Amino acid sequence: MPPQKKQPVAPNAAGSDTPAEETAESGESRALKPFLDVPIVVTVELARKKLKVREILSLQVDSIIQMNQSAGENVDLRLNGIAVGNGEIVVIEDTMGLRVTDLKLRAIDRE
Repeated sequence: MPPQKKQPVAPNAAGSDTPAEETAESGESRALKPFLDVPIVVTVELARKKLKVREILSLQVDSIIQMNQSAGENVDLRLNGIAVGNGEIVVIEDTMGLRVTDLKLRAIDRE
């Protein structure tokens, strides 16, 4: 059986012989690289409630603020104050965490 010929690969816009799909991905990775270590505030919002100043001034240690959200309901996941998803609170050993159940992140524009 004769050896198979290697299919020629045309150089892409970057001048390498890497297929266009791989170049696009690595180009996106390179474009995002400067932003990968930018800190973003992640907030898990259990609930919100408006209180009157009178109610706030009467708060003491062990006071309970009754919320409208029931235990077990989904909580909001926010990045820099913007709601991007939902999740449920989970207990992991001695700490709490969030199991993400829904994400609403917009896709990054790829040009």
